[in-house]
Amino acid sequence: MTFSIKTKIVLAFFIVALLNGAFAFGYYQFYLADKFMESTQIIGKENAHYRQQLIEKVVALYPDERAIAALIRTEAEKQGIQMTMTDLDGRDIAAAEEHREGSALFQTKEIVRIQGEAVYLIDFQYPDWYEQVKPMKSLLLLVIAVLVISVIGLIFYLQSHIVKPLTMLHTYMKTFHFKNMKLPKLERRQDEIGELMKDFAEMGQRLETSHNEQVDMIAAVSHDIKTPLTSIIGYVERLSGSKTLTEAKKQDYYRIIHRKAKDIEKLVEDFSAFSDMEHDTLKIATERVHVRSFIQSICTEYEEELQAHQARLEWTCQVPEDVHVELDMKKIRRVFANIVHNALIYVSPPVYLRLCCEIEDGSLRIAFEDNGEGVPDEELERIFDKLYRVDPSRSRAGGGSGLGLATCKSMIEAHGGRIHAYRNPLGGLGIYFTLPL
Repeated sequence: MTFSIKTKIVLAFFIVALLNGAFAFGYYQFYLADKFMESTQIIGKENAHYRQQLIEKVVALYPDERAIAALIRTEAEKQGIQMTMTDLDGRDIAAAEEHREGSALFQTKEIVRIQGEAVYLIDFQYPDWYEQVKPMKSLLLLVIAVLVISVIGLIFYLQSHIVKPLTMLHTYMKTFHFKNMKLPKLERRQDEIGELMKDFAEMGQRLETSHNEQVDMIAAVSHDIKTPLTSIIGYVERLSGSKTLTEAKKQDYYRIIHRKAKDIEKLVEDFSAFSDMEHDTLKIATERVHVRSFIQSICTEYEEELQAHQARLEWTCQVPEDVHVELDMKKIRRVFANIVHNALIYVSPPVYLRLCCEIEDGSLRIAFEDNGEGVPDEELERIFDKLYRVDPSRSRAGGGSGLGLATCKSMIEAHGGRIHAYRNPLGGLGIYFTLPL
């Protein structure tokens, strides 16, 4: 059997109140019993001593019964008890009633002896001590009543300030959709419930942002793949439908188709790396690499490749010959490719690229600089955000996915390095990244 939090709170407080009441009542009862026995013994001794003194006073006044009667009345009034004095024949000598009618009494009798002969009988009636603590019973009942009322009030408070808001939040979570985020008006509360509602509202906003990013990514995939794919289809149709094309023209079309296919391959690789980055499955397989040889091999490849894009690369490597670094060659080559590809997209021909490799603060520092228009200062760090484009229309026309530099950041950080953008002396964009040695 399961219980709701509301039922659990009510049962918990009811049980606590019941246990407290039972404890208080039991303690009260045992306290009275112990107190009663203790007080009875003390009072019994005191009363016995007092009665003995009173008998001695009566003996001293004998045979003046008027004086004896006056003594009995005075002592009864002083002690607040009831006394009755008779002779052995039952004749009343004195009577004094100072106890209210209806109260329980504790009774004892004493014989007055004069010269060894019994003469009088004094009847003492004391108020029962238990009757004197009856007001404490009323006080105990009042305390229990206040406790019960307090518990009931606390239950209602918890119901309205905790259980009800949590129930509202539970209902809202079951029907939540970021397009219809009508939160209960609880975020104004300056307590944990209010903070919880604020956090939930922020979560909804993050979900909306994530959803919008997914929609943008799908749109980017559709557009970025459709553009080169449309060109490929068009050139294939020309090749298959025209019999008058010269061999040189056919070779031009083949080269265009190959280049567009490579663009699609690049997009697929970008999105594959993006998927790995999002799912935290980007794996780094490092190996010990000779820095100068690695940089030289990459730059030599790009020197030849960039000539076809009206681009030129100049590079310097100021790293000592014996320096090695632990890295994943495939991933770092991908970083180089993405940075170079980004420059070819945004920089109008002729493109000038400069690469500098050096050691700085115990790390390998590799910097790229181009001669383009650069990026506004306020957007320099944003270029590493996924799906971010400084000029969306231009980058899409050039085949950019908006994921290349985001992938670079992920790969460099996976190596334990860092990557930053800056405005270089040429006026264009500068990007440098570091790798720990």
